[in-house]
This record gives sequence, structure tokens and C-alpha cells, in this order.
Amino acid sequence: MDFIYKPLTAPPHPPPPTATSIPGGDDPIGVPRPVDTYLHPTPLGHLVLWVVFAIFTVATASIGLFAFRVEKRRRAFHLITGVVTGIAALSYLALAQNLFVIYTPAPGAHHAPRGGHTFRPIYTPRFVDWALTTPLLVLDLALLAGLPWLDTVFYLIADEAMIWTGFIAAVHLRMSFTWVWYAISCVFFLHVLYGLVIEGNKVARLQSNQISRLYHPLSTLTVLLWLAYPVVFALGVGTGIIPLDVEVILYAVLDVSAKAGFGAWLLLQHGQVEQDEHAAVLPDSWVEPRGSQGGYGAILGEGPAHE
Repeated sequence: MDFIYKPLTAPPHPPPPTATSIPGGDDPIGVPRPVDTYLHPTPLGHLVLWVVFAIFTVATASIGLFAFRVEKRRRAFHLITGVVTGIAALSYLALAQNLFVIYTPAPGAHHAPRGGHTFRPIYTPRFVDWALTTPLLVLDLALLAGLPWLDTVFYLIADEAMIWTGFIAAVHLRMSFTWVWYAISCVFFLHVLYGLVIEGNKVARLQSNQISRLYHPLSTLTVLLWLAYPVVFALGVGTGIIPLDVEVILYAVLDVSAKAGFGAWLLLQHGQVEQDEHAAVLPDSWVEPRGSQGGYGAILGEGPAHE
């Protein structure tokens, strides 16, 4: 399903070339009308999208199987990471099928033949994916470091604002306002980075040595990968310097590394931490039915009545 988002001066549909006549002339002269050009990934780009869909599908299934080997109350990271890779798999399935695409005028570097407009695709599923998964990745790191919940909520809100202001930047018709919204998105991004790098590492040092040693490289990996996203955005949607296929490949590499790669590292390394030092251990009320031995009924002193 392609949504055409174009300036009002553009024709609603690209008309085929037709012969027209010059007023006052005797013979019609074939003058092709302007034809719009819509950029699409090449077969290589589509292949990359399908491959990444397969990677995330396998990753999600693997995380689910791995979770069953872990005590139920210690599956918080498995649940969050599995949801991240599952959403990413669905997103890339939609991308591979070219669903929910918004076409916006490409930056001035592109010129369509015969004086038409050139339109670049903006993939809505990609932004929906980021809006759902990046807060979960922030939550992963916040739980690992032991950040206070109030601080965590503010970083999650900043993350959501970062994604949706970036989406506005991507679909805006006026390039000057595109960069304004891009700058606003970067401000929220810097707030998230501050939370992950400064506050996160500070709080992680209060935890066990194993947790602290795990948090630092994971947060560093996340920050380095996330810093590449606005660069790709600027080179692709912002300026059109890189071709669409290159943009697709770069985002694919970043997504796999920041989600599947991050999740694998977190789960494997956290699994080696001694159980009494585990982060994000779920309370009984999350894993046991009310009234059962150890369930939240027991915690509240409301165990099952006995005759």
C-alpha cells in the first residue's frame, strides 16, 4: 500500500507522455509531459530486507527457546529482548512487501526525466518499529544499571519524542523545517544518551562488579550504533547523498547489531552472572498466581483460607 505524499503543485498521478499541439500551429508536435520518478530499492535492496526479516525471526525463536531454560522470575531480559526482535521481524516483513510507504519529494540532488518530480520513499513501519523497540532497549539498560523508575520514565518519554520528531522531519515537505525537526529530535536523543552514558554508568557502579562490567560495554555499543542513525538519516532522507539501496543496507546492519546483537550479548553475559547478583529479577506477583505458595497473595498476607 503506497501513500503518495506530494506538494500541491504536483499532479495527483504521473500522467503518461501525450502529444500536444502548440496554439496557432498547424501540426501537433509530440511534447511529452513531465513524468514523476519514484525511487525504489533494487532487487539487492529487497533481498537485504528479506534476509534481515529471516534473521530477526530466527533470533526471536531462539530467545523464546533460551528463555525456557531460565527460571521464570529471571526472564525479564528475555521477554523484553524477544519482543524487540519480534517487532523488528514484523517491521522488516512489511518493508520487504513495500507496505505503508509515504513518498516525499527527494532532496534537490535528484532530477526526474522530462522535468518531473522525484519522490523518495519514507518507510512508516521503520519508524513504528523504532518507536516500539528503542524504548524497550532503553528499558533493558535501565534495568541492568538499576536506574530509578522516575528517571527511567523520563528517558523513555525522551526516546519516544526523539522518534516521532524524527518522523516529522522525514515527511515534512519543506526542507528548512525538516532540519528544524531533525535538530529537535537530536536534542531528545542527547537527553537519552546522557541517561545511558552518564547516569547509567554512575548507577551501574553501585551494583555488583559483574553487572558494572557488563553495563559499560553494552551501553557503549548502544551509543555508538545509535549515533550512526541520525548520520544515515542526514545522508539519505536529508540530503540524498547516498542511494536508497545504501540507506537500506546501512539501516539493516544497524538494526541487526543494535537489536539482535545487543540482545544476544546481554542474555549470554547476564546468564553468567551469579544468581544472587542478577538484575531485573521479577517479583513473585509477576510469575505466580495469587494465593499460591510464594505468590503475591502470600506477600500481602492473604494466603488461601483453610478450614
